[in-house]
Amino acid sequence: MFTLVSYLIGLFLLAVVVATLTSGYVIWKNQLPLNDPPGTIIRLQTYLSTHVAQTADDSPFPELKPLRFQLTPGQVSNNVKAAVLELGWELVAMKSEGSELHVVITTEKMKFKDDLLITIAVKEDGQSVLNMHSESRTGRADFGTNARHILNLKQALKQAGD
Repeated sequence: MFTLVSYLIGLFLLAVVVATLTSGYVIWKNQLPLNDPPGTIIRLQTYLSTHVAQTADDSPFPELKPLRFQLTPGQVSNNVKAAVLELGWELVAMKSEGSELHVVITTEKMKFKDDLLITIAVKEDGQSVLNMHSESRTGRADFGTNARHILNLKQALKQAGD
């Protein structure tokens, strides 16, 4: 009996170690700014407990603030569509003359599907504001993958603007 209990405890500990190493690897591979505000602990708690990332003016994560452009919504939409194609993502729907886009991203290794909803609005000052909501279809934690999707699109848009 003692050896069966020891075996089960050892198996459990092995599973914990493998899960920890796997999640750590995925977070590392996503190249997220772990040491930036609001801090490493809050970031890890977020990446390990949610399967959603979204831009918002009041986001505690600086990289998840909405993008603002001195372009028309149509121009921003065209730039987003080009960036989506450049990234190899699938544009599955577009509404309201390009002010809302639905993109599906297939993850590299496990082939999970993530949905990225993009909205473009015009503010009173004439700026176009781009908001994004990325959500995994499966799982409870994304290890920062949805934040990485948003960062990838932001980077692609920045490179297109340079």
